[in-house]
Amino acid sequence: MYYLVLTPRGGGLHYEVEDYYAEMEEIQLKGLQAALFGSCDFMYLKYGRALDLIEGRFQKHGAQIVAAPLKVEIDPREEEARAARKLVDALLQKKKVKTSAIS
Repeated sequence: MYYLVLTPRGGGLHYEVEDYYAEMEEIQLKGLQAALFGSCDFMYLKYGRALDLIEGRFQKHGAQIVAAPLKVEIDPREEEARAARKLVDALLQKKKVKTSAIS
């Protein structure tokens, strides 16, 4: 499971995500592997706070975070684009290993 999370001005969650975030209290995520990434803005004191909140909720309910959340400044620089590609490649490689192990 992969989530893109945006952090609004106040450093919390976008209103579109608030209901989902609240509903996460009711679900079990044990055994779920998750990676999070999202757009952040250094202009705000709580840089990428939405990612931190979602990561905490995932961990609280048993999800395994397979990579550190990737926080990307509003308009990704080349180094951030490379980090995103590296994350996706690693996740795809994990998926291939799991798939081939089942066959």
